[in-house]
Formats: sequence, structure tokens, C-alpha cells
Amino acid sequence: MKSIYVASLETRKSLLILGRGGEFAWDNQEDLHHLLRVGRLEVEEQVLFLLGEGRSLIAKFQNHTKFKSAQFQVQDYVEKPKTHIKHHLVMGKLKKAQLEDTLVDAVEMGLDTYQTINADYSQKSFLDFDRVQSLLKHAYQQSIS
Repeated sequence: MKSIYVASLETRKSLLILGRGGEFAWDNQEDLHHLLRVGRLEVEEQVLFLLGEGRSLIAKFQNHTKFKSAQFQVQDYVEKPKTHIKHHLVMGKLKKAQLEDTLVDAVEMGLDTYQTINADYSQKSFLDFDRVQSLLKHAYQQSIS
């Protein structure tokens, strides 16, 4: 089963309203490209929509219109109970590649928050926030699949 992390708060709310049952159209071009071209999503295949805070929606892919929009049929809504254990990571700044790899590995292991600190021998480079956010999003999707 393939998975998509739903980043938009408005989209999350509309999917939560659907709950169990109903159809919806998905028009996020980046996610559609990844599902249809890279992931080779087939008709009648299930997709897991990750809504954050332990909530997810399982939907069956029905069809698409020239890679611009896809139709899904909601099959199930899952809400996992919240755990009281939080995982935090505090580390000195590493070189860019090592820091990105460390963050991706930490997300795949279930990290909740992370913080970088300046230490005596820390690297001076700064991370591109958008790149890190994209990496963490894909790592989260990978850890669920």
C-alpha cells in the first residue's frame, strides 16, 4: 500500500469530514506524479492518506484525468491512540549531508522533535528549510509504507 502525507491543513479538515465512506478528488500535482508515474499506482489499489496526529484514511484509487486529478473511494478511517512517550533529538550541527541523513533516519525510527545546537566544533553551514521539510516528509511516508 502506498502512502501520502497530507500537508495542507484545509485538505486534512475536508478529508476528516469525509470520515468513512464517500468519494473525493486529489489534485496535488507533486503527489499525483509520484503515485502514478514513480509508484505506478494501479486502479483499485489502496492508498494510505496520513493526516497527522495518528489519524489516517485508507482510500481505493478509482481513476485519473490526464494526471491532473485522481478519484478515490474512502474505505476506512483510522485513529491511533496518542502515546505519552515523546522522542527528542538534540545534536550539534553536522555537515549538510550527514545532518540530512541523520534526520531522515531519526524520522524513520519515530522521532517527534529535533533541535540543532551550536557547539565548539559545530559546522557553520545552514540548512535549506524547504529541502529538509521535503526530506522528512518522504522519510515519514517511507516509514509508514
